[in-house]
Amino acid sequence: MLRGGQIHVTAALVAAITGYRCVDPGSSGDHYGVGVNLDLSKIGRSCLRTYT
Repeated sequence: MLRGGQIHVTAALVAAITGYRCVDPGSSGDHYGVGVNLDLSKIGRSCLRTYT
């Protein structure tokens, strides 16, 4: 069984995800992490809200 990491993003960032990769922790951990590539020019601006 391979245990893998996961990512959580807001609705505005979904369209900006352009790729992902597994990150091998070597001897530092017991499961793979996940790295994400983001193209911030693709952010779904209609999903943005003012922080309150």
